[in-house]
Amino acid sequence: MSFTTSFLVGTKYSNDQIVQEFGCSPQGGMRKSKDNQVLVLISGHKLNVYNDRWEGNILHYTGMGLEGDQNIEFSQNKTLDKSRNTGISVYLFESFKQKEYVFLGQVELCKGKAPYQEKQKGANGVERQVWMFPIQLKTEKLINIQKILDEYEDLSRSEVKKMSIDKLKKLASDCDGKQVSYRSVEANYYARNSVVAELAKRLAEGKCQLCDKEAPFKDELGNDYLEAHHIQWLSKGGPDVIGNTVALCPNCHRKMHIRNMDDDVRKLIEKVENR
Repeated sequence: MSFTTSFLVGTKYSNDQIVQEFGCSPQGGMRKSKDNQVLVLISGHKLNVYNDRWEGNILHYTGMGLEGDQNIEFSQNKTLDKSRNTGISVYLFESFKQKEYVFLGQVELCKGKAPYQEKQKGANGVERQVWMFPIQLKTEKLINIQKILDEYEDLSRSEVKKMSIDKLKKLASDCDGKQVSYRSVEANYYARNSVVAELAKRLAEGKCQLCDKEAPFKDELGNDYLEAHHIQWLSKGGPDVIGNTVALCPNCHRKMHIRNMDDDVRKLIEKVENR
């Protein structure tokens, strides 16, 4: 008899509640319950070593193994890879905040999209081969995901404002080479890296990098108010890295998204190169 959960899609649960409900381990991103024939997947966003990312309604989920090349035959990598044939039920949670997990529902490997390998940095900072599993929601439709995403971005922006510029530079450099994550809500939602945005604002030192004028006002914390802008837009394939991100006043930011004139783009590229 297949496992049935009482958890509600779109609801936040604690780690203890997950363990009690599914009978799985309290640790790790891939947790199997042999008694219930369930595999619980956790996709985290708290400076996670794994580069999970959404592409529309498909989550490209990174396999198990913190350092060194991953093996698809290892532990729960094999469980997930064979899940379509073994009948094991796979459930997905996203963690936007420490000790808080949003239940997305039951998922399955995407038909016609086989697991594949790509390069990512491990926990030790060394590049290695990892296995990526394209998965999608099986039947459920996620509720209120836009509200949850907005909450996460607000929280992330607050946290990075407290970081030193050296820490921002270190974390931003770790983002180089990572693919942009986007997901379908009512329209495509592009997940912007708060570390990269904050570093771009700090490096601007209170001046718009297009019009060269001082920030028009201070925010609620007394910081110069500027907005992060991607020179090559994320929606057009631009990377979410410091080398593609500048800080603009609201007026120039709006101008770039309406006009995006070649002369202005060239000026911003030059500013980044000389920064």
